[in-house]
Amino acid sequence: MIKLHLSLKNPWVNKKPGFHWCKNATLSKYKALEIEIWQGAIQNNLGSLDIDTAWRGQDHAGPSLQVEFLGFKFHIKMYDIRNWNYQKGTWETRANYLNTKPGDKIIFRASGPHWFTDRIENAKKLQSGNTYTIKSIAVASSSTAVQLEETGDLEFELMWFDI
Repeated sequence: MIKLHLSLKNPWVNKKPGFHWCKNATLSKYKALEIEIWQGAIQNNLGSLDIDTAWRGQDHAGPSLQVEFLGFKFHIKMYDIRNWNYQKGTWETRANYLNTKPGDKIIFRASGPHWFTDRIENAKKLQSGNTYTIKSIAVASSSTAVQLEETGDLEFELMWFDI
């Protein structure tokens, strides 16, 4: 793994609002690509160069290149969508809306506290360690509901499952 950071600070930084453009693309089940361009306020370097070649060992690892010059910044990163489990030294295997789709098999682990108490009650009907098939996924800003082929219209929290 190589990490390199070089920068020359800008003492005349412009605090006016700037421009930000971002495009994301899914490349595979666990890999994604992100390209960003900035101009303006958040840039505090006259110039900088960041290179990171970490493919594993950290959350969302993947090679990246960032170049900043006179108030403009370009960043490209191909990264893993999973978080890193530092205790086990491997990727987390929790299911989420990015790595699962209807028809996929997921393994129930255990329910936890949740503001949708009906999901907690529904989870009591599942057996820890059993494999289930995703029927549908509904993503909300702070919760992801999953329905299973085996349980009809009951909803569960997707984070209670592994892939």
